[in-house]
Amino acid sequence: MTHSRKLVFGWYDYAVFLGYFVYAAGSIVLPVVLVSLARELKFTLEEGGLSAGGALSIGRAGMILIFMLLCGFMAGRWGKRRVFGVSLLLAAIGLGLSAWA
Repeated sequence: MTHSRKLVFGWYDYAVFLGYFVYAAGSIVLPVVLVSLARELKFTLEEGGLSAGGALSIGRAGMILIFMLLCGFMAGRWGKRRVFGVSLLLAAIGLGLSAWA
């Protein structure tokens, strides 16, 4: 029977954990604020299909898909650590601008 090494977390591990938490929290923002956004921009959410609320959700999901694929290619070229650091910085800037607006 072999003994395995004890799992030790470093600073980058905790940064990744917090980064995924920020991503999960950020992906909840649009559905939560959609009602007040619709009221402010004067579009209806009651109609089905591709009304403004549906178009916003589809656009958001499409952008997430595109950038997740691009991040995979960029991580292969420049390394996961560098790409993840830049993406966390961009997420922080985006969330900060959203909070400020």
